[in-house]
Amino acid sequence: MKKVLFATTALVATAGVAQADITITGGGNAGIRDTGAAGTDPFLHTELDFNIVGTTTTDNGVTVSASIDLDTDKSGAAGTTTATAVNDPEVSVSGGFGTVSFGDVSTANDFGLPDIGFDGIGIDDAAEIALSATADMSYSYSFGDFGVTLSGDSANDDFAVAFNYAIAGADITLGYGRDDATGNETTNLLVKFSVSDVALQLYAAQLSVVGGADSDSYGLHAAYAVNDALTIVAAYGQTEVGAVSTDALGVGFSYGLGGGVSIAGGVGEDESDNSVMDLGINFSF
Repeated sequence: MKKVLFATTALVATAGVAQADITITGGGNAGIRDTGAAGTDPFLHTELDFNIVGTTTTDNGVTVSASIDLDTDKSGAAGTTTATAVNDPEVSVSGGFGTVSFGDVSTANDFGLPDIGFDGIGIDDAAEIALSATADMSYSYSFGDFGVTLSGDSANDDFAVAFNYAIAGADITLGYGRDDATGNETTNLLVKFSVSDVALQLYAAQLSVVGGADSDSYGLHAAYAVNDALTIVAAYGQTEVGAVSTDALGVGFSYGLGGGVSIAGGVGEDESDNSVMDLGINFSF
């Protein structure tokens, strides 16, 4: 979960560089969750995410940036657990040629549906088929309403590509990925569009498994803006692996309090048939 947070510092660099900027962004959440798993009770969950980005521009207009995340969470899901880590080191170079990124980058086809709740109750998981491909470099370029992203891993031949096109109020993204170690392939599609105060997202994916059962999935996320502050959401997802089908369904809300603060919650049934819920606060600075 990426949220925006507070301090921005401008540093004037030395000869040959016009200006360098260091920005700290981030946010977090806090609330109560219930996974519905046997033998577990509702528990408190807190999460913080700080993102540090340094950016500089060369004399010929090429922008070079570096970023890391500082992530921590505390959850009572299995006793009291605390995890703190420096994650997602990334360097990118941008210009008229597009953007080239190196480090802990996402695969080009790493997109899907939004979840429900302040931290997420997992409804989207029933629609999003995972591929174990990785990436340590990516390239993206856009022109007009069209964009393309490529990703790969220098340690293997994992590969992914995504094409994005905006047309007549709709935003369409088509992705493909291949895991070199297994030969498995996935194709996924996300379509976003709005009708009056309702924003809809449709998702479909197919995973082709070498020597195993293929998977097909689809999902729908709908958000209705009651007013400027209150939004009601609903989501459904289903996955079929051979003759076995699992699905998940949930409803929720988000209420903006201003200043980057909102209250959100959701209830539903996940793909393991557990009754799940959460309720809490999201904030950004």
